[in-house]
Amino acid sequence: MLFGALFLAIAAAGLIRGFRLPRRVAERRLGKVQITVDPLQPYRGDWVRIQLQANPGPGVQTGRAKVTLRGQERTVRGTGKNRRTACHPLHESTVVLPTVGSARVPGSAQSWAGQIRIPHDAGPSFWETNNHLTWTLDVRIELPGTIDWTDTVTLGVLPGWVQPSL
Repeated sequence: MLFGALFLAIAAAGLIRGFRLPRRVAERRLGKVQITVDPLQPYRGDWVRIQLQANPGPGVQTGRAKVTLRGQERTVRGTGKNRRTACHPLHESTVVLPTVGSARVPGSAQSWAGQIRIPHDAGPSFWETNNHLTWTLDVRIELPGTIDWTDTVTLGVLPGWVQPSL
């Protein structure tokens, strides 16, 4: 019994570590990436500005940086054995962030900046026991020849609509 529990604990620890391993490999090459998102709580129709900054190691060439805005509703119906979860994608759009500054030189500090618009008909974010509506920004920096760096930022889309400033 003890051997079985120990075996399961080791297997679970390996799985948890395995899910974090790709990000660690990418961060070892790319360095710590700073993500700036403004605003984190946008209204429908607002532009969200995204900026990424990284200090890759010597000789590391970076590729494109992309941001995907995703809106998704998750609903749970039933109880016990009859409990069913359904995910409904509401929106998905991708933007390639241009490189800021001079030409990319391997090993030099890198910056990317851009913006993405929240749809005018976006539902507001909410989180209830059996129903969630979430808006996320999935960020990806391509690293040719190795594992890409990825991260996710959750937005809190607010229910009103404000005319975006130009």
